[in-house]
Amino acid sequence: MTDDLLEFSEKPKAIEILDKNGNLLLAGDNNRRFFEAAWLHKYNDKYYFSYSTGDTHFICYAIGDSPMDHLLMADVF
Repeated sequence: MTDDLLEFSEKPKAIEILDKNGNLLLAGDNNRRFFEAAWLHKYNDKYYFSYSTGDTHFICYAIGDSPMDHLLMADVF
């Protein structure tokens, strides 16, 4: 964000979530795909991206070294 918090400081970038084999999660993967209600936090130098899968009502999280790089799928609840 810019200092006045009114604009992005750079163009938005799509978040890519990879499975344990390094494959991109696709929209048709209803049990693991990102749908809504995302939040991001940092803990012990790792970024945790948590979200809802939507119509399957699962909560998932993915972990990465940076919020701007690929995130690795960690678990589904």
